[in-house]
Amino acid sequence: MKKLNSKGFGAIEALLILVIIGIIGGVGYFVYSSQKKTNTVLDNAAKSHAEPQKTEKQEEAKSEASEFSLITKLTSLNKKFILNVPDGWIFTNDTEQDYAYATSMTYKKGEVAKVNNEFGHRGGGFTATSFVIQYAKDGLKDYYSASKPDGTLKLNNGKEVKKYLHVINNDEMGIPDGTKSYGYQVDYEGSTIVLRYLVNPTDTDQRDLIEASIKTLNF
Repeated sequence: MKKLNSKGFGAIEALLILVIIGIIGGVGYFVYSSQKKTNTVLDNAAKSHAEPQKTEKQEEAKSEASEFSLITKLTSLNKKFILNVPDGWIFTNDTEQDYAYATSMTYKKGEVAKVNNEFGHRGGGFTATSFVIQYAKDGLKDYYSASKPDGTLKLNNGKEVKKYLHVINNDEMGIPDGTKSYGYQVDYEGSTIVLRYLVNPTDTDQRDLIEASIKTLNF
């Protein structure tokens, strides 16, 4: 009996040890699993909090990029310059030289701009708000003589455009004081592509729209 009791008691002890080990292992696994789930929940919460901010910035950038619509492509006579022009505008594209100008500058998003191919050397006159694009064989060395450098603008093709600004004063050539003359110049084939935007102080300054168009310039 004593031997049986001794053997039985040893078996019970071993069984208890196994049970205890099992319980400890189960508790450990439960704690590990709970901690893992908690970390996963926290990570997901952090991601869900961060993602809207990222999306918001992306939407902001997308909105900025699509702020202006430039459906229509204007190509000069000898394809010296090509650019997308603002919706709703009307342009005259000179049939005798690489020169174009806007005859109407009313922006209408989603409306195809009109490009009339005909003879014409100047748009709008000196006293009116105007936008002119010209390929200049002589480089128009004195074109910006009265203007001051105003930084640079990078085209979508990576080329750099020099920017200039001149504010009209003292009734120059009959142009109203306060009129702004924005100039853009890019070197090409030893010559120059010149863009000028003249805006009277009584008109809406559309420089942002103009520059969105200029960025599409290609040659």
